[in-house]
Amino acid sequence: MNALALLWWIGAAIAVLAVAMVIPALSCIASGDYAGLSVFALSLIMCGTIGGGLMLISRNRVETSHSKAGIREITLFLIIWWGLIPFLGGLPFLLSGFSLGDAWFEAVSAVTTTGAWLSQETARADYARMLWRAELQWLGGLVSISSAAAVFIRPQFIGIDVVNTPFARGEQESFLRAFRKAVSVFLPIYSLIALVIFVLFVVSGAPPSSAVIMALSFTASGGFVPETDGFAAYGAFVPVAGLVAMILGGVSFISVARVLAPYDTSLRFRDDRETPVFLALVVAITFIFALSAGTGITGITDQLLNAASLLSTNGILTGDHPALTPVLVTAIIGGASISAAGGIKLVRWLVTFERAGEEIWKLIHPSGVLGKARAVNELGVWVHFVAFTMILSVLVLVITIYGTPLELSVTTAVSVISNAGPMIAAAPGGITDYNTFDPMLRVLLAIGMIVGRIEMVVALSVLNRAFWRG
Repeated sequence: MNALALLWWIGAAIAVLAVAMVIPALSCIASGDYAGLSVFALSLIMCGTIGGGLMLISRNRVETSHSKAGIREITLFLIIWWGLIPFLGGLPFLLSGFSLGDAWFEAVSAVTTTGAWLSQETARADYARMLWRAELQWLGGLVSISSAAAVFIRPQFIGIDVVNTPFARGEQESFLRAFRKAVSVFLPIYSLIALVIFVLFVVSGAPPSSAVIMALSFTASGGFVPETDGFAAYGAFVPVAGLVAMILGGVSFISVARVLAPYDTSLRFRDDRETPVFLALVVAITFIFALSAGTGITGITDQLLNAASLLSTNGILTGDHPALTPVLVTAIIGGASISAAGGIKLVRWLVTFERAGEEIWKLIHPSGVLGKARAVNELGVWVHFVAFTMILSVLVLVITIYGTPLELSVTTAVSVISNAGPMIAAAPGGITDYNTFDPMLRVLLAIGMIVGRIEMVVALSVLNRAFWRG
């Protein structure tokens, strides 16, 4: 274990939180909220001190450490980012009266881009904390796409040898270095996408203050809208901007980045098959939702928003809700492999259906010979499906043990593991607040959000002592 490289990255992540806290602090000054300013100022000082101290301790060995850091280091860093750093990211909530557990849950919900708020009313109670939630989602989305492109897209994680990894060429064991390269390449493009979405919301009629929050959140597939009524509170054109934002969050980030930075050689991945499939699925699911909701053609706009929202795992629902089963299936499908969306990911579904087609062809033509070679590591796809099913089943079982109705238990489990928190509203009863659940159960739900952000094979591997020794 290369502890110094890991320590530097942890310190850098905490320091980034400190810098990010400047923005809500400034919003408190602008609004005259000096109580809120003291909360963010104290949080900023604590995070800055801890983060800067860790970076200072590890400064002498950071360059050599990066080149030697392997899978255990990057895995541990991501677990700490999604599981432990939220204790510091939750400081503004803790200092505002939340319990330690509730502050941690709220921060985990944000950095995993799940958007499973304890209370919808409290989450929107003041602008500075809304802005902080959106910032945490934005930062979490950046970590998600960077780790996907640099680490989890590799065959040993995604399960197939169909995608090359330009951030790892010639650096087989240098996972942290590949991650650093991905962050440095993606950050300006990711920021530009957020700016484009902000402009779209403002032009469509949303107030700039709300547009900032929605731009930060939807860039990361977080699904956070400042108004409890959703897009409907802003007029007729804001939902169009929301649709574009959700599609941008669900398709391959690489394809979007290629449009914005066509000459960047580090973005030369293989041909993107997921984006066309994502767009086709949005259209198909729209009609399925319209049929299941019974709205027909009159409600097609709402169902188009719902289809894009659930497939990109933003999770927000508009208008009449579709039937629960297609809602859950859509969220489980998920978005592109290199995107902030959750779910199983489209590339795995593509491989699954391709192989199913091959097997059917072989049954019909037992003596036929297929000319296309099979992917070397495709067994990993099936391992991921099995792991996803196991973890989802355990979540449903435990939630049910707490006395939760079965339909709500299944919806909650899918919502957290697919990182589509607002989708819980689709369950019978229309529950939207996660403070409905027992505090101990909420800890398990937060762990489910973290597992949803880590590849299932990795989530199971970290429980094996051999993973940490090997």
